[in-house]
Amino acid sequence: MPLEGTRFGDMAWPRPHCVTLFLCMCPLACAGAGDPAGDAPACRATLPTGTDCDMATPSYATEIASLVEAHCLDCHFAGNHNSSVVLETQSELNRQRGLVETQVYRCQMPPSDGGPLSTSDRARLLKWLVCGAPDN
Repeated sequence: MPLEGTRFGDMAWPRPHCVTLFLCMCPLACAGAGDPAGDAPACRATLPTGTDCDMATPSYATEIASLVEAHCLDCHFAGNHNSSVVLETQSELNRQRGLVETQVYRCQMPPSDGGPLSTSDRARLLKWLVCGAPDN
């Protein structure tokens, strides 16, 4: 690593101890939203297995759409400058399926201040996502 004050092109290299401090602190910052100790979140979620998809998948029209409207659309709508993720339709939700599945499974979405998902609603949404997010 270049010495402090060394320049490469137009870029000044950071001080080596700043990089080390950043790398050491990253696990704390990445441990969990609002939880620097990395303790397990208060919410619990389990992913359905492939055999769970053999049973009836929740209906987008009668179960998932209303759940998304109640818990997601306050932030995830077209034109919101605070979020680029739009979940207003089944096809938009399907396109974002991996991201939504990860965020819901990790209990990072929806945020608790917006009305957290119940355990049964979280399980229903995860099952629908894991089983292909059908337009049913």
